Amino acid sequence: MSEPSRFSLSTVTVAVILLIVAMTAVLCDLTDDWNLFTPVALIGLGAYIMVIGGWKRMRSEERVVRSEGSFTMFWGNLCAIVGAVVLVNYWYPGNVFYITIAFIIWLALALLLFGMRPKTPY
Repeated sequence: MSEPSRFSLSTVTVAVILLIVAMTAVLCDLTDDWNLFTPVALIGLGAYIMVIGGWKRMRSEERVVRSEGSFTMFWGNLCAIVGAVVLVNYWYPGNVFYITIAFIIWLALALLLFGMRPKTPY
């Protein structure tokens, strides 16, 4: 049996958010482009939320916690993709229509994939 962790999830989350903000600020300062702050922070935060969701999903055998992990992974993925969409629109302006179509396709695929239930044996 494993012993309880010395850190709570909230403490780790606050530390990771502060690290993401610091790394994003350093990146924006090095590139001298502060318009990148929000999309890069969203991508980093979304990646962290997806890791937490995957951890919850893989760690538990209970159906409720597994679905909560899928829910968390979906929102982390949504956060990261919104950051990526803003970043792509910043780098290649004037493609809002195609970016919106790609976002709608991503949303449909994400809903299908995260909504799938595991195959149950007979």
